Amino acid sequence: MPEARETREAILRSLPTELTRVAGELDLRACMQAFAAPELLEGDDAYECEVCQKRGAAATPPVAVTGSPALKWLQIVKPPPVLTIHLKRFRSLGSFIQKLSTDVPFPPQLDLRPFCGSEAPPASLSTLGERCSADFRYDLCGVVEHSGNFTSGHYRSFVRVDDGEWQLCNDSVVSPATEGAALGSEAFLLFYCLR
Repeated sequence: MPEARETREAILRSLPTELTRVAGELDLRACMQAFAAPELLEGDDAYECEVCQKRGAAATPPVAVTGSPALKWLQIVKPPPVLTIHLKRFRSLGSFIQKLSTDVPFPPQLDLRPFCGSEAPPASLSTLGERCSADFRYDLCGVVEHSGNFTSGHYRSFVRVDDGEWQLCNDSVVSPATEGAALGSEAFLLFYCLR
């Protein structure tokens, strides 16, 4: 067990700081960091292998198999040409659904490399921290925002067109907008286009 902990600590030290440091404030990168951060599964959350469970049940006499500590880490392997990010703006509290209006700043450019792994699955624990070699930088190209509450509301969107100018789409009315207005909106969906 001490060897597993040492290996885990070595892996965590080799990861990009975006995945291991605690975010100072709530913004899009902090949300992505929380989503992708390595998580140690142990105790009640330990990994239970189906093959080991079946082998233990088939033994004579049957043997109870306990879970093994594991490291869960989410990575993006093949980033898409258009990255869609959904910010959860509603929370269910029993039968009551609440709108979340927390300000979540998001950047006009997004570097996805810290959250991407290499294209091939890791061959061993020592290769788990290998970074993505491709360039996955994105530009914000659309924002959908929601105003109102869960039972009543309105959606409108900001779209960056080919010349880099922004347009506000509000029902059937399309009008010029600024990047600042798009960045200041209460985003519900974000669209980033690969450079």
